[in-house]
Amino acid sequence: MTKVHILTEGFVTPNGQAFLFPLMIHRKVLRDHGIEWREYHGLEDSLYECDVLIIDSKYYRDRWITNTEGIIQEVGSFRRKVSKILYFDTTDSSGWIQVELLPLVDGYLKSQILKNRSRYLRPMYGHRAYTDYYHQKYGVTDSQPEFSIPVSDPGQLDKIRVSWNSGLANYSLYGPYFAEIYRYIPTSWLLYYPQKFVNPLKDRPYDISCRMGLSYSRQSVAWQRRAIRERLGSRIPTTKLSRRQYFRELEQSKIVLSPFGFGEITLKDFETFLAGALLLKPDGSHMLTWPDFFVSDKTVVCHDWDLLNLESKIEEILSNRQRYVAIAKEGQQNYLRYTSQSTSPELFCQHFRDILAA
Repeated sequence: MTKVHILTEGFVTPNGQAFLFPLMIHRKVLRDHGIEWREYHGLEDSLYECDVLIIDSKYYRDRWITNTEGIIQEVGSFRRKVSKILYFDTTDSSGWIQVELLPLVDGYLKSQILKNRSRYLRPMYGHRAYTDYYHQKYGVTDSQPEFSIPVSDPGQLDKIRVSWNSGLANYSLYGPYFAEIYRYIPTSWLLYYPQKFVNPLKDRPYDISCRMGLSYSRQSVAWQRRAIRERLGSRIPTTKLSRRQYFRELEQSKIVLSPFGFGEITLKDFETFLAGALLLKPDGSHMLTWPDFFVSDKTVVCHDWDLLNLESKIEEILSNRQRYVAIAKEGQQNYLRYTSQSTSPELFCQHFRDILAA
């Protein structure tokens, strides 16, 4: 039996919940696979009595600004107590790496990583590939400019690997409410994968849904969304709705436009799969993620980062409804494959075994 201990703040933030959710819901199957895990919310002697120590980055999220050196020393001290350390970075984007920890751990796992790992050797404006792109191409600047710290040793790049993305949680209408309740009443029946999926073939009176937040402090993060609003604002409303109204709109829309935010992947992506609409996203070919829910022209449709082909993509989709309904259907089936089917636990457990063995 492989004993895994996880140092985490727990079921607190959406990303932290998405990290823990598949581990919790597949606990029995993991045990059948020879993997037993236990959750820790602080340092105690038994934490180190394991084969693999996993650190959830959210455990340190409030200390990075005030005590970076203390975190480095603390993780360094783990090196003398356990044989294998895996750091799970649950931040949103593929570009942001806490490079100080790379030499101290055996694996640095992220929900999505840059396909070209050598890109981590160069600084990125705004810590992200797409914010760097908008800065370079359009001169977009932030009031407080920041660059990512590049990885200094190319030999460390192989440590950067894919964990699992935030899709492996419950994004049904009531899913977030159950997750919030679970924080205070950790009862297993509150955790489940959705079984209700809306048929992509149903009648959909709305062409496009694009509800999105725009109030980002970083202009380089907000640029894409604001540019989309400028292009399409007269055609579609972007203001937010109540959750129930929002879900009703998704289920009645042919296309759901889901731009990048703090990261490339947003919760709207998974809500769209549940709703059976066609997901239209910025091109994600620069990144690797697992599960790969974002296969261009197979499970989703992608537009360019400069948005120059956005309107033509929308017109093409609306004028070729039958072809693109098939893509929406495949996107939904692919999502279901990793969450709600009888084979889903095996897919996750095999992926987790591969992570531990690497």
